[in-house]
Amino acid sequence: MHIQNSKLSQTTTQKAETASAQQLKEQKLQAESTDTVERVDFPEFVSGLIEGVFQANVETSIQQMEEYAELVGSVSQSVDEFSEANISEDPDREYLIKKDDDD
Repeated sequence: MHIQNSKLSQTTTQKAETASAQQLKEQKLQAESTDTVERVDFPEFVSGLIEGVFQANVETSIQQMEEYAELVGSVSQSVDEFSEANISEDPDREYLIKKDDDD
């Protein structure tokens, strides 16, 4: 019986030591987290984040408007102007040459 009580006492002591070590780790982690939060200038961080997102949205909108203006410009061209600017005869020639080689 004395041996069982001794083992039980050791197990209880080990559990208490493990719990105490865990508490120390948690306290250390909490202190490190608090230090990190205090070192970061949160208002400055948030302000920079919002400004960066806003600037990216503005730049994307400008790029989309420029592309849209180009599209509208292309659509408003005459068929001949569009053909000259966007269509070349080279692919047609290459296709015919390849077709003759295959036959």
